[in-house]
Amino acid sequence: MALLSITQLADLAQLAICDPSAGTWPQATVEAWAIEAIRDYEAAFPRSLITTLSAANGIHRYALPMGLRAILSVEYPTGQTPPKYLVQYDRRLPSFWTAGVQFYDVENFRDAGSSSYLWISPTPGPTPGTIEVYYQAEQYDYLGNPMPTAVTAPDHHVPLLVQYIVWKAAQEHMFQEMLAPAPPGGQYEQSDTRYSRMNAMAIIVSNARAVYDNALTNAKAQDTDAYPVAPWNLTTPAKAIS
Repeated sequence: MALLSITQLADLAQLAICDPSAGTWPQATVEAWAIEAIRDYEAAFPRSLITTLSAANGIHRYALPMGLRAILSVEYPTGQTPPKYLVQYDRRLPSFWTAGVQFYDVENFRDAGSSSYLWISPTPGPTPGTIEVYYQAEQYDYLGNPMPTAVTAPDHHVPLLVQYIVWKAAQEHMFQEMLAPAPPGGQYEQSDTRYSRMNAMAIIVSNARAVYDNALTNAKAQDTDAYPVAPWNLTTPAKAIS
């Protein structure tokens, strides 16, 4: 795993865009792109966390941490061997409470000021114990709050972050060219040259974005391939092997 500060990530990107001394792009500009890269990366690879909730006698509804994106699993009661995981099911159906299977469900609130809630079908008793929730969370909101100062990522994901910045640099270069004053009227050769240069820059930007998108897709596939065994089927018995 690599722990990179914004400055370290920006320095790596400046080497990639052949601007190690920040002669073309100011350090602050590249660091701003690095922050964007981290936000985009975090959206594709959210953090996996565990939170422990204190169960209460007779209570079925519990507040979840802010920024929760998805529940991976819910263990209740904890401390059993093998662990006992609840099965996700719709709490609005009567069978959530009457099926004889222990379920959980999530009540989502998407507004910024409210947390989501976990519902469990088993009724905690006088010694209720704890609930362990394994979940994925968003580190930053869409405005970037809190502002990222570093990123922790597998070593093979670092080039992905750098490639995002390479794409942003190519994009910004093209935008600056578009905003430059057009050549005086009548100078067709200059106009044609500028038009050709803009087309070439658009291809460079498109290619840089394609490289980033492909790298992102490959990174996701590699993470999936790290778990070749399919999840256990909790609802139907396994077929006998003949």
